[in-house]
Amino acid sequence: MAASQVVVTVDVSPSCSLAFARKEVESEDNDDAVDPYLFDDEYTVACSTGFVLWEGAWCLVQAMREARVPPVAGLRVVELGAGAGLAGMYAAARGAHVLLTDVAPVVEGSLEPNVKRNANTSPAAAAAADGQNGAWIGALPVGEGTAAAQPLNWSKDVSAQCKPNDPRSRVDIILAAECVWLVDILDEFLDTLKALLADSPSASAFVSYCDRSSPGSKSFVSSRRLWDGCVSREMQHEVVYVGDAPEAKGKTCEVHRVWLGTQQ
Repeated sequence: MAASQVVVTVDVSPSCSLAFARKEVESEDNDDAVDPYLFDDEYTVACSTGFVLWEGAWCLVQAMREARVPPVAGLRVVELGAGAGLAGMYAAARGAHVLLTDVAPVVEGSLEPNVKRNANTSPAAAAAADGQNGAWIGALPVGEGTAAAQPLNWSKDVSAQCKPNDPRSRVDIILAAECVWLVDILDEFLDTLKALLADSPSASAFVSYCDRSSPGSKSFVSSRRLWDGCVSREMQHEVVYVGDAPEAKGKTCEVHRVWLGTQQ
């Protein structure tokens, strides 16, 4: 197997930047190349995209930059299907206490290395990541905030995945950056999202999505199906940001605020 890493740098402020690595298997040049997580029970086709920085993550970051998402400093944030962790760690760098979640292979191969790659080393920063004062257990200081990574599989009950952190506990904001695109995982995602919102009724989710489906597609989730799925579960939504999707010709990427019940 021949594996390589592509490192992408994201500027948060003049004094802070983040670096993200995604793994690639060089299958074109090596016929023996094998994805190291191929035989993991939790590693599905959908999960394999967790090592890619998708346009929805960039769009969600831009929405935060342009204040279409409320200021996150001091807030407790959970990112669902975090992948490389771009949106969540950007929020951490802006002062949030973030729990990055995905299936175990993505946490091990992408999220944990990227959190460590961006961790601060100053004593003051380390003191802020002690599992108290809003930080999640096991968090490391990132920028002005903190970040921790933990497995959360949507196909399993959230209540059975609460160690060391309960992702339903005192959550202010939920982020989800283009992490649901296959019909097969849509219901699992929406049920997980509702479970988190139900335990934090004042919380809002900010979900980015680029509709890559075609008419009549049975595999890919259309934006209408995604948002209708929210409404059918008593979750309301509104568009807060629309950005370009340069890699998907003729398409745009939307960020929706999603909340449960009658909250405004």
